[in-house]
Amino acid sequence: MALASLARNDPSLDRARRVFDHIPQRSIASWNTLLAAVVDSRDLHGAALLFDEIPEPDLFSWTTMLTALGGHGDLDRVMCFFDSMPERGIVSWNVVL
Repeated sequence: MALASLARNDPSLDRARRVFDHIPQRSIASWNTLLAAVVDSRDLHGAALLFDEIPEPDLFSWTTMLTALGGHGDLDRVMCFFDSMPERGIVSWNVVL
């Protein structure tokens, strides 16, 4: 996927975001690719904003965001987010532990 390649090779994510913005029908895979790239860049605020844009976040979206919150060490926010997850998988439970 071109978006994943751009996200890996452009730390600022400018080109990846431009490509993403021009995708007429975004799949959950494209949303999750960009979300993971934003999280990898350690931009928690940007990740939260992007997460809020996802029309129907899936388990991967939720877990990616949970991992981002966990990486910033705010246990209260982690638990609040975890409690709001519509479903939880083994990875999300491991993040909390």
